[in-house]
Amino acid sequence: RKDEQAERFVRLFAQYRPKSPITESLRNIQTNLKFSASRKVYMVTSSGPREGKSSASTNLAIVAAQAGLRVMLISADLRRPVICRTFGVKNSPGLSELVMGNVSLEEATCTMTDMLLGGLSLEDIRKSPGIENISIMPTGVLPSNPVELLESKRMADIIERLKNQYDAVIFDAPPVLPVTDASLLAPRMDFVVVVYEMGRTSREALLRTKMQLESSGGKIAGIILNNTRPHTEDIASYPYYYRYHKQGYYGKEEAGNKK
Repeated sequence: RKDEQAERFVRLFAQYRPKSPITESLRNIQTNLKFSASRKVYMVTSSGPREGKSSASTNLAIVAAQAGLRVMLISADLRRPVICRTFGVKNSPGLSELVMGNVSLEEATCTMTDMLLGGLSLEDIRKSPGIENISIMPTGVLPSNPVELLESKRMADIIERLKNQYDAVIFDAPPVLPVTDASLLAPRMDFVVVVYEMGRTSREALLRTKMQLESSGGKIAGIILNNTRPHTEDIASYPYYYRYHKQGYYGKEEAGNKK
């Protein structure tokens, strides 16, 4: 239970601490992304698991909503989704059912009402204005072959429709190197943001991630350095420390070897 509370606090840090220097840093990132009518859909990913990409996704969504933007946050990690648990909303119906044509966009979307009925309390929501501007699209039922959904024409059509309804559309995507999902989504995004945890992931892995995204047609807008140390960074660090189970991306034997 304490682990869940700590995980939620990190992923909703900008909501709980809107005046923190860390939240101001997130606002600077959001401002530098330069949203416009032709630049509003982006994906947040990383080289490997446990680098903080889901925490970055949720907090960037919050600061964008606090700035008055209408935000759609999509749980596009069709293997290890965490967004729904963070906001306390149901996991289905969602993205997978929408792409398959089983539900409408409205049925696949959760709003603040769903958050209130789920795990977020009214006190949590009142900590900072703006969260009412966030809509969440859950993952839905985890598909047996996510690649087919991500490559489908219907996915492209859904992205175009979302562009017309929201000011910012954020995809929380899987890591790049373990699976191909993020590379398939990248060319359909206006830009890509990569989260890199110094000390956890090698620079070689980061370079491979950059090359893989760009070779697939992705446009990398920048890299968020996560968990920087005070002696190397003057501003306050962004301390992600949640657990990301590797078994979702590696076989059990390989996962054991990587611990």
